[in-house]
Amino acid sequence: FGGMAQDTPIDTSKYGADMIIDPIEYAPTMLNCEELELNKLRACNAEEISKIIRSNVLLPNGFDTIDIKVKVYVSFTVDTNAQVSEIEIVRGAEYYFSEAHQKFAKELNTEAKRVVGLFKFTKPAQMHGKDIRQLMTVPISFSNPEKTDSTKGE
Repeated sequence: FGGMAQDTPIDTSKYGADMIIDPIEYAPTMLNCEELELNKLRACNAEEISKIIRSNVLLPNGFDTIDIKVKVYVSFTVDTNAQVSEIEIVRGAEYYFSEAHQKFAKELNTEAKRVVGLFKFTKPAQMHGKDIRQLMTVPISFSNPEKTDSTKGE
């Protein structure tokens, strides 16, 4: 998932910025992932996010009539109080649909934002011993299981 820490500082001077961004020391911690070392924490966070997405995504009415797989990328911030905020669509469902089906795009984008709002973190990211805000991005996939699962009904 996006927003994971990098191993080396990022020199942004070539982009016109006079700063160096250090990688975070500790990623935000999701519920059920407390007290894990960094490598295990990242894996646990990814699994918890996947569980929340799988168990909460609702498909819009009529979506079962089309055979399509859609991936919506959603960015969000985990603030210094470990709250999810600033939820935004980075790449939405509109890229997958013809003009006739744009209503599905709007509904899937709204649903993706709703599901990200369900994420629960217990600790914010940290750098140099201080709580910091962390921007993250996750993909949320939508598909019609009736149309895309070839093992359905076996």
